[in-house]
Amino acid sequence: YRTEDAGETWYSVMSGYFEDVMFKPGDPTVAYAVTKDEFYKSTNGGRTFEKITSGIPSQAGRFKIAVTPANAEYVYLFIAATNNGFGGIYKSTNSGTSFSAQNTSTDVMEGNQAWYDMAICASTTDPERIFTGVINVWTSTDGGKSMEKVNHWSSPQQESYTHADIHFLHYFGDAFYCGSDGGIY
Repeated sequence: YRTEDAGETWYSVMSGYFEDVMFKPGDPTVAYAVTKDEFYKSTNGGRTFEKITSGIPSQAGRFKIAVTPANAEYVYLFIAATNNGFGGIYKSTNSGTSFSAQNTSTDVMEGNQAWYDMAICASTTDPERIFTGVINVWTSTDGGKSMEKVNHWSSPQQESYTHADIHFLHYFGDAFYCGSDGGIY
């Protein structure tokens, strides 16, 4: 749905179950949207959307999007496979026109529950630094090519502890937040 009067009225631009919507940082005319297995891009402020397939797997179980003001051309997709396990981390360097696989082998999901919880976030100051979360939080400093686990959900004594089942990762100012079944970290 889209509004042109600050939310007074809304009209449908596409039907279906859309999971995630993001705007290109600094450019409200470019919007990205995903269903469970399709990526769409708008270049007219969300009035119309075009399905993008270049570099994206033809079958998936779920998509999540991340963008960053550190490089507004970057768009990350965190993809679950059809079995809700790890499908890959994909990156676009041309505002979502095409994607390339960054990592399809490091199981940052640690299981098959992407149907329930799944999140990705890109740093606001370093376009190559991303975070993903399902059971634990993982990070990368090279755009997802290599991933390192930040915490272990089963080790609550650890300073970087977060409860399992991560639904939300986001920067607010310089602070990085994780929202999970255990609260906000």
